[in-house]
Amino acid sequence: MSYSEPILNDAVVAERFGLSISDYRRYRKLQLISVTMETRPEESDGLRRLLVSFGNRVWRAALGADDTIVQEEMTFLRGKLSRALR
Repeated sequence: MSYSEPILNDAVVAERFGLSISDYRRYRKLQLISVTMETRPEESDGLRRLLVSFGNRVWRAALGADDTIVQEEMTFLRGKLSRALR
């Protein structure tokens, strides 16, 4: 996914990481924040999974058809796991 493809409003994701919108956008441009969208056609729930990682923090969200957040969780990784995601 490229930087220009919006999934959620930048303000929503920035808030989850405690960042200002300008900092979030700058870190995305510097590729310090990684965003991955996953769609599983075999699942009938119609949800898309969004994974955003920044440093040792990983935010996972399930998005409904209208891009509303249905479920979310923030994980803090330690040690080798946090370096493996970069």
